[in-house]
Amino acid sequence: MKPILFAVSIAWLSTMPFHALAQKSVSTKGTSQVRTESNMTSEQAHDKAEDLAMINAIENAFGTYVEQDADIKVDNGTISYNIIGRTKVRGEWLRTRKKEFKEDIQEQLDNDQRKEKITWVRCNIEGEVRKIRSKANLEIISLRCPMPECETTIFFDKQSFLLYFKSPVDGYLSVFMDENSETTRRLFPYLNQGNESAVKIEGDKPYWLFTNSNNLNRFASKADEIELYTYSAIEYNNVYVLFSPSTYYKPILSDAVLLPDGYVLPKAISTSKFQEWLSDCRVAMPDFQAKRIKISITKNR
Repeated sequence: MKPILFAVSIAWLSTMPFHALAQKSVSTKGTSQVRTESNMTSEQAHDKAEDLAMINAIENAFGTYVEQDADIKVDNGTISYNIIGRTKVRGEWLRTRKKEFKEDIQEQLDNDQRKEKITWVRCNIEGEVRKIRSKANLEIISLRCPMPECETTIFFDKQSFLLYFKSPVDGYLSVFMDENSETTRRLFPYLNQGNESAVKIEGDKPYWLFTNSNNLNRFASKADEIELYTYSAIEYNNVYVLFSPSTYYKPILSDAVLLPDGYVLPKAISTSKFQEWLSDCRVAMPDFQAKRIKISITKNR
C-alpha cells in the first residue's frame, strides 16, 4: 500500500472548550523592516518581516527579553519564555487583528560602484498578546528518516517526512501542515484513528511519527507514512506541532481524498480558518502550544 502523499500544500473550524484565562490578553502593535537578500524569496522576506514585527509588538507590550531574568528559565522540564523565529520573548502571540506589508525598492552602489536595486519589506502588525507563563519544554525534530542524523528542514520531491517528539509531561498531540497559505492538512492523528482530535502521549517517552520501521510506532494504529511532493522548483511549508496537557477539540475537516495512483491526500481545512482556530486555542488554553517548523521542498530535476 502506498504511503500518504503530501502535496506541498485543510477545511474546518469547530467547537472547543474555553477555560478561564490565567492572564489577561492585551492589544499591541509592532513594525519591522527587512532587506530582501539575494538568497531569499519574496515569501521568505515577508515571513521574516512578520516574525520581527510580532517580536517588536510583544516587546512594546512587555519589554525586552533579558537572559538573566529569574522568571525566564528552564526548570523541571518547563520553560518561561516563548520563541518567535529564533528570538526569545516575554510574551506569546495570540491573535492577529491587522497585518500589512509594503515594499520599497531603493538603488545603491555595490562594491564595484555599480548600481543595484535593493528591496526592503516593511510589516506593520496589530494583535493580541499575553505575558508568557511556564509551559512544557518540548523536543521536536523534523527528519527524512528515523535516525538522528536525518534531522533536516530541507526536503526534496518524493522524500519521506517524519517527526520526533518528546514532552516532559503527559498530554495531547496533533500535527498539521500548511501547504500554500490556502490549504492546511492534518497529518496526525492518523487517518485510521478516525475523528480523534488529538492523541494522548506519555511524558518522558520518545515518539517517532509517520514511520512503521524498526517498531518505532508507539500507537495501536498503523502509521501514515508521508511522502512530500511539489510541482514548483521549490516550495515552502509550515508544519504545526500542537500540544496541550489537557484535551482540545479539532476543527471541522474535509474528507481525505484517494487519488487515482493510490496515494491519499489527508483531511483538509482552509488555512485562514485553521489560523482562526489556532488563535481560539491559544486564547482559551494558556497551556496550549503551537510549534511551527518551516520546511522547504525542492523539485527533483
